[in-house]
Amino acid sequence: MKPQQKAKQLFYKMHQEINGTEKGMDQNYAAFRCSLVAVDEVLQNINDTFQGFLDADIVAYWQEVKIKLNKL
Repeated sequence: MKPQQKAKQLFYKMHQEINGTEKGMDQNYAAFRCSLVAVDEVLQNINDTFQGFLDADIVAYWQEVKIKLNKL
């Protein structure tokens, strides 16, 4: 995927997360959801790009970030 296409895809994913929150929902919740989308994108990109040929520490790091986000 070209960078411009990825930028648009990320924008629309974040836009959906923000607009998908119910009225009166906290902006912190929208930020949390957008953070999860970003981490999922990183993990997916790692899997798609390196297909297991990457140091497992990087994948473990991003999975830990996701766990910590879920605990916020």
